[in-house]
Amino acid sequence: MDKTYGSQGAYTLLDDQDALTQQQKPQTLWQSLRAFFLKGSHKYEHRLLCGAPIVLLICIAYAYYFGLVTMRWTVLETSYMFAISVTTVGYGLPSESDLDDLDSLQKWSLVGYSFAMVILAGCVLAAIVAAVHEAAENEFDSVPHEEETHRQGRSRAVEAGRRRAIFLRQRVRRQLLEILILAFVGVFAISFLEQWGFADASIWVAETVTSLGFGEIQAESTGGMVFTIFYSLIATLLFARVIGVISAYPGLELENASLSEACAKLGFAHDKGPRPAMDEDVIAALFPSSASLARGDVALRVLLELGRVEKADVLDAYEVFDRLSGGMKELNSEAAVRAARGLGASEV
Repeated sequence: MDKTYGSQGAYTLLDDQDALTQQQKPQTLWQSLRAFFLKGSHKYEHRLLCGAPIVLLICIAYAYYFGLVTMRWTVLETSYMFAISVTTVGYGLPSESDLDDLDSLQKWSLVGYSFAMVILAGCVLAAIVAAVHEAAENEFDSVPHEEETHRQGRSRAVEAGRRRAIFLRQRVRRQLLEILILAFVGVFAISFLEQWGFADASIWVAETVTSLGFGEIQAESTGGMVFTIFYSLIATLLFARVIGVISAYPGLELENASLSEACAKLGFAHDKGPRPAMDEDVIAALFPSSASLARGDVALRVLLELGRVEKADVLDAYEVFDRLSGGMKELNSEAAVRAARGLGASEV
């Protein structure tokens, strides 16, 4: 396939450069979390990287002030309450505390504490889900897909979408296995620490992993509370990873189905069967006037028809070219830089 584009085929698709750029993209959850805070402009990178930990420390400090000073809990009870609150498990107050014994100040402080922990949990989970999405996309893109596997007459975009769906299904299966292993570990550990039966331990694990926390059963021993602190945080992290991948899958399948239908109107075949006839109305819409269009113009109109680019993006790109070209039909690097200097930063 001819991969050249531009005037007289001056440029080609730079596969090697794309691969080099891909290596610099985050492919793990932790790399993506860092990239999540670096998505802003360079002007605000320092504020984001410093501001997020500061906000987290303020929330933790408030949680311990609430527990140690306002509620007069022990350090273990305060840590336990923080863990089950920020993970939204919420079994209830520590075992020796009772809501009827709280004074008015403690009750109103508990209201504020609940909202603060839920907001903190929402921000953390939003960052994790966004990071999981990005890491999954980058990991998929980093895997080389040989073009020789492309079947003639099939849409490359549709094939890529189906490969991405298969990749997500594999990730879901792997992460569900991690959750299953975590559940078995939790059942045996908490049953040993609290001397519960396997049925009670399984209920506790289900409530903790899914962050339901009905509250009718919770750890009371020191070992059980310490285990709950770490187990609830790890379980919430792993469950958020699963939700992050699962939430992307339905939208991807719908997008693939819509793209496959649009490609069929342009003569691309489905997995099986011959190529369908092109939709004459769709083809006619690609040529709004009787004037001839170059290969790049037709390609751009096809991308707009498939919804792969937005019209607003194309208009912005046209505006950049028009400002730099000054009415010329073609533009080179030297002329573009010279025009940029001439335009200046104050032009409106």
